[in-house]
Amino acid sequence: MRYLALVSAIALLAGMNTAVGCSSDATTTGTGASSQGGTTQTGGQGGVALGGGQGGTTQTGGQGGVAQGGGGQGGVVQGGGGQGGSNPGGGGQGGMPAASAECSLPGDCKLVNDCCTCAALPQAEPAPVCGDQSCTELQCQKLGFNTDAVLCAAHRCVAGFNCDHSQVLCASLEPSCGSGMTPSVSGSCWGACVPATECAYVYECTQCTKPGQVCVDISMGPSDHRYCVEVPDECGNAPTCACMGDSVCGGLPCVEVNGELSCQGE
Repeated sequence: MRYLALVSAIALLAGMNTAVGCSSDATTTGTGASSQGGTTQTGGQGGVALGGGQGGTTQTGGQGGVAQGGGGQGGVVQGGGGQGGSNPGGGGQGGMPAASAECSLPGDCKLVNDCCTCAALPQAEPAPVCGDQSCTELQCQKLGFNTDAVLCAAHRCVAGFNCDHSQVLCASLEPSCGSGMTPSVSGSCWGACVPATECAYVYECTQCTKPGQVCVDISMGPSDHRYCVEVPDECGNAPTCACMGDSVCGGLPCVEVNGELSCQGE
C-alpha cells in the first residue's frame, strides 16, 4: 500500500509539472551553475537564471530574461517591439542622425556680400533674401573684409575674418560686441565686430558667445586652432561627438571636453 501511494504521488507531481510547462507565460528559474532560464514564446517574460546560467529568450514582443548570477547572460528579444539585451526585430529606437560637413575645400563655398550679409555658404545653399538694396557700402566692405576669398574651416564655410586676438598690439580697449559677435583684428589693432562663426579661427573659446554655438578645437601636430561652430538642427541642443564629430573633425578622433569638442590628430 505504501508503494502504491508513493507511485500515485509521483505521477500526480509529474502531471502538475507538465501542466505548468505548457503555459506560454510561465517563468522557469534555474539555480545550477550552468542552468538556463525559461523561454517565453509570445508576450510573456523569460526565465531568470540565478547561478551563472543564461536568462530566458522572448521570441515575440515579451521581455528577455535576466541573469543574476556571475557570468550569466541576459535574455535576447528576437521579435518586434520587445525589450532585452539585443533587438534584431522592429520597434527599437534608432540613433540620432549625424550632421554633415559643409565643405572639404574652399571651392565648395561661396561668399554672400550684399547690403545685409557678409558670410560664406555652401555652393548649393541659396543666399538669404536681403530687403535692403539702397546701401552705399556692401556688408563685407563695411566690416573691413576686402576680398572675395573664402575658407573651409572645421569643415564649415567661413568668410575668414582675422579674429586672432593674440595679434593685437595696440593700446586700444577691446570693443564690446553683441551675442555671437567678436572683435576682428585689423593690422595689429582691433577691427569691427564680426560673426564669430565667420572667423578663420578664434583665439580662445570664450569668443563663442551665442547660444547654440560650440567651440571646436582642432589640433594637428604644431597647429592648434579653435573655431566657433553653429550646432546643426539635427543635433538639437546637444553638441556631441556622436552627432557632430565626423562633420567637424574630418575623421580625426573627437573628444567632448567641458562642453567643447576636441579633434586630436598626430
